[in-house]
Amino acid sequence: MSIASGLLRSALDLLLPRQCLGCGANGTYLCERCADRAERPRPELPPESGPLSGVLAPFAYTGVAREAARRLKYRGARALAPDMARPMTRELALAAAPPFALAPAPLHPKRLRERGYNQAELLARETARALNAPLLRAAIKRVRDTPPQVSMANLAERSANMRGAFAPAQPVDGGTVIVVDDVATSGATLTAAAQALREAGASRVYGLAFARDE
Repeated sequence: MSIASGLLRSALDLLLPRQCLGCGANGTYLCERCADRAERPRPELPPESGPLSGVLAPFAYTGVAREAARRLKYRGARALAPDMARPMTRELALAAAPPFALAPAPLHPKRLRERGYNQAELLARETARALNAPLLRAAIKRVRDTPPQVSMANLAERSANMRGAFAPAQPVDGGTVIVVDDVATSGATLTAAAQALREAGASRVYGLAFARDE
């Protein structure tokens, strides 16, 4: 999608009535009823030792959550971000005690130019605003333009694909950082981002996604 077409689609989203992607109710893209009915991810197993201390996600990647994530990522529907961030905010507020900062998983500059925006940054910005938490937009950077994770067959390939994909860009003054992405599958992207954040100075890193694909 070109930047121009993405901007046009975003403008149309703002002009069209806000309707729930699940039931069509007016006023929101994800109503409370559909959010309550959406499938939850399975309880996460305790993480092995490594840079990422755990992953939070309010939904499994199915149904209305899958539709919302795909529209945000592939159809330029940036107007969905505030409604998608609302359950992420609740999930994080219940699981993690402040202080913490949020950092979006960055896109490679080439991918950012093609898409025109970073969906992870949109979600991180809305979540940080709701929780009055710092947003670390430039703490890490994407240094390799990796093939899409969806093209990888298994966890080993996904982990190898993301190894060294991120690097620290600005110092992080210790403390806990929440690295944000739209969808978590194997956790390879979040783990690689967490490694870069730890190298930047974070003492602990958790992942936060809108949905988890299991």
